[in-house]
Amino acid sequence: MKRALYLALFLALTAGLAGGILSLVNDLTKETIATAQIEKERVNLVKIFPDGEFVQKTEEVAEIDGLTDLFEVSGQGYVYKIVSRGYGGEIVYLVGFDENATIKGIAIINHSETPGFGDVIETDGYANLLIGKSATEQLDVSSGATVSSVAINSGIKIAAEHLSGGEIVIEKPEPTLGKKVLISDEKVLKYKATLVSKEGVGVDNMLYTVSAEGYGLKDAEYPSPDYKENVFEIEVDPLTKEIVSITMKEFGDTKGFGDNVDNPKYFELFTGVSSTDTEVDTISEATITSYSLISAVKLVLEDIE
Repeated sequence: MKRALYLALFLALTAGLAGGILSLVNDLTKETIATAQIEKERVNLVKIFPDGEFVQKTEEVAEIDGLTDLFEVSGQGYVYKIVSRGYGGEIVYLVGFDENATIKGIAIINHSETPGFGDVIETDGYANLLIGKSATEQLDVSSGATVSSVAINSGIKIAAEHLSGGEIVIEKPEPTLGKKVLISDEKVLKYKATLVSKEGVGVDNMLYTVSAEGYGLKDAEYPSPDYKENVFEIEVDPLTKEIVSITMKEFGDTKGFGDNVDNPKYFELFTGVSSTDTEVDTISEATITSYSLISAVKLVLEDIE
């Protein structure tokens, strides 16, 4: 019995000592690893801040989707490492800002965009579309590389929001509308909507939470665990049976494309809709996610009848 107790005590002490040593080694090497990472990125960092002194702040963006690293530039600003989904795959790039979220430079690290079209994002001409602009403004896109530049602009907005601590309110641009479709159209029926909950809100209205399948779950050529149902909150007036408002609670489709649906100016186009026989707009380059929303709207209108 005593032997077993001694053995347990020995193992506990050994584990504690090993943990302490690992923690000490981590503390001693943490700064060295950070310095090595800065040197690895320096060739791109100095394209934005040529005489900058860089301090890595990875932990500050560790839980923010799309942001993979952050470098503080002493007295000058910040550089974010961003990953966005372009036309041909992931685009990895650095964007530098001053303290006021003015874009100071951009450096493309890696991409798979189409030669002669999307690869324009590597050129000085494209960089000049962004440099000097406030990230709070509507940023230009490059002709012939619309998808690629929209993807980059989306990542820039995420970085700017983080930089401001949420104080920067970035207004959504006017939605680019695609073809109209009937709410009851067969194309919409493919994307199943499911009622999650409904409850009273305000004086008389009803608030529906609805999940609906979209591009990722139904049409994606390469399935991904990141794809999930889109979730919408749809407020309805039971007396007039009209849509009052729509918000998107969760997005499950392709970033840089389907997320263009998540725009209050688009949702406003559904205000007053009361029939599944109504023709509504889709979003250009986000048609399937539009169908996902329309399917959710269809379910709500049918339930409120």
